[in-house]
Amino acid sequence: MDEPNVRLAELLAPWIELFDKYFADEPVHSRPMSVAMMLVKEGAVTPSSTDGRHYLEQEWFGAIVQTTTNWYLARYGRDLLRVPESTVSAAVLIYGSIFQVLVPTNPTTPGPRPGTVTLHFTSTLLPDEDPHLWVINPPNLSNMEEPQASMLRADLFKICNKTRSIINGLAGADLAKDSLKPMAAAITTHIGNAVSSFCDGREAAKQLAIWDLHLAVEKTLKVFLLHKGVSPPNIHDLADLEVRAREWSLLTPLEDLVSALPTGRDAVKYRYGELPVPAVGTFYEWYETALEVIDHLVNQLARGFFADHASITIQALPWHPSRRKDH
Repeated sequence: MDEPNVRLAELLAPWIELFDKYFADEPVHSRPMSVAMMLVKEGAVTPSSTDGRHYLEQEWFGAIVQTTTNWYLARYGRDLLRVPESTVSAAVLIYGSIFQVLVPTNPTTPGPRPGTVTLHFTSTLLPDEDPHLWVINPPNLSNMEEPQASMLRADLFKICNKTRSIINGLAGADLAKDSLKPMAAAITTHIGNAVSSFCDGREAAKQLAIWDLHLAVEKTLKVFLLHKGVSPPNIHDLADLEVRAREWSLLTPLEDLVSALPTGRDAVKYRYGELPVPAVGTFYEWYETALEVIDHLVNQLARGFFADHASITIQALPWHPSRRKDH
């Protein structure tokens, strides 16, 4: 670090520490930029000159971001500053065991120019995506023979496409009512919790996995009803909620699928450990059924916007290292 930047770091350190507390609710990886912007907005940094561009595009702001990032590296370490990929957990059955699969929500690919990245909005996997790479701690598949390998590939693509369809459907749904947003946002969280809990291996975790799977379906049905202007009762009965959804223009009746899932009464019993853990195959059947129900409902919501097989190219700010000619 050159001498001016050393001086800058000394001057800004007290401010950065103060603003770090202000942004304590944010993940660490997002704080350097938030704090750097706050330094400018609160007048802790006043540029001596400007060329008319927004301050975010100015080289001097890049120096502020670098100084702030260095402070965070020293305070929290590199691991906490690494931006995690946005994913939703899915499940796949391999050799009779369930494995967690982390499906990227919006895949990215290198952009057409240095310093650019293309962000994709799609309800299916991209042609060059390989979901085998997303399986967490996978078993050795190199010796898996046909037709089992082909069946696994088909299952992986089916589950990941269904998960991506749910992600894309929720992202594009018209959730204008504020009351809908937290409930809708919880759907994929409950799916992920169900998968990770069942993979945990402990009996109590597996029982909670069934409860989370139930909540994912229950909240999807309630979001559908609320979206139609109907206030659902405070119940866990999926069959009752599905009947109400059918009364309000549910295009595809889901009674057969819903009836294949644990009842609301049983889901509560699993929650409190009052029922034994089902066989792995049974849970996986419930999981596949739940995804089918959720996907049907989510993609029948009115659209705020529709972006499927679409993409946008994002360019880094001028001072970012990826924009340098020698990068």
